[in-house]
Amino acid sequence: MFWLWITYQAIKGSLTLTFIWIPLFLIWKNSGGFKTFLPDWGGFLAANLTFIFSHLILLNQRVRKPIERLLGRTLFLVVFSMISIGLYGVCVVMALRAPQDVVWQFQVWHGYLAIVLIILGIGLIGLGLGARNPFSVFSRSAPYDCDHPGICRTTRHPVLWGIVLWSIGHMIANGHVGVLAFFALQTIFSVIGLVMLDKRRKAGFETEEEWSEASKNTSLLPNPLGMLAAIQRDPEFSTYAIKRTGLALIVIVALLLAHPILFGVSPLAAIGVSLP
Repeated sequence: MFWLWITYQAIKGSLTLTFIWIPLFLIWKNSGGFKTFLPDWGGFLAANLTFIFSHLILLNQRVRKPIERLLGRTLFLVVFSMISIGLYGVCVVMALRAPQDVVWQFQVWHGYLAIVLIILGIGLIGLGLGARNPFSVFSRSAPYDCDHPGICRTTRHPVLWGIVLWSIGHMIANGHVGVLAFFALQTIFSVIGLVMLDKRRKAGFETEEEWSEASKNTSLLPNPLGMLAAIQRDPEFSTYAIKRTGLALIVIVALLLAHPILFGVSPLAAIGVSLP
């Protein structure tokens, strides 16, 4: 466990250094220091720090439990989701207003790879939201059967891994500094969040044996074979997956249609596909 913790810290530190601190330092140095950095990046940093700390505060059990007792779990999740979506939108706006120096030029294969990752990400998010999942903050209050864990066979944190795939897909398709910095932050925040959440859930069990029993047939890292196993062995999940996949497809089509309107770029046109 000690070496696993050391490995996690090394990977986290390397990702943070590579994708956040070094790029930010180089941007700061090459753009004239604080005289130009704060006007260019101040809004971006303020929006993203607000987004991150709002999650850290609202999902802290000392803050969350009293609010849930007051509002109820469902209403709390609705309010939390609305706050998250609103702050996320502000972060997107600030990312687009940040400097957009080109890190790499877009290639058609970037678009294909990005679309695949983003579709997989949306699929995981759709399957994870409201699922029977005691390991996630995005689950619903329902009995959980560790012998039929559903989406947890694929990963205990489908929503957060879905955000990771979504973010990486956008990073691949957007070689501009402002957008890259935003989605890099989303990726790192989600990975750190799922690791911390998994650790917190494990600490909630009194013994290692209880945790082993509850988490059997599940996976922390995304396991595509787990999806096949869930469909084959969990009849209830098969019906659930079909419904959620259909909903995810509707969301994907809506996003493809709205993307040119909201952001001025069509993902399909970028890879040479035109809608009738």
